[in-house]
Amino acid sequence: MNPFYIGVNRNTTPFPPPPADFDALALIEAGLARTPGIYWAEVEFFAPIADISLLIPKSFGELIPTENGTMFTCFIQKLGWFAGHIAGLGVPFVVHHPSQLRDELAIMLKRASEAIHHP
Repeated sequence: MNPFYIGVNRNTTPFPPPPADFDALALIEAGLARTPGIYWAEVEFFAPIADISLLIPKSFGELIPTENGTMFTCFIQKLGWFAGHIAGLGVPFVVHHPSQLRDELAIMLKRASEAIHHP
């Protein structure tokens, strides 16, 4: 038998319809948001969840309301990219985890300062 042969599904019974409240997009977004990465990040934005949800897609991670604003939790692969992303949102924030993300933000700040003061 050919190992690359894809058989035909001979099951003629149709799949049952999904429940009326089934949201396929929400299921996909939640799955993407939980895709493991190298780092687990926790960043708290000092803005309401309604504002932050307009800036960060659901597929990036989870947004949780806090006393101070909104906690954003997610997995990330590249600290430099993520540091630029959160800094570029224009919303005050604090990094709770990982500490390496704070280091990456400091590196970005140094680069930006050097670019500003370069003749």
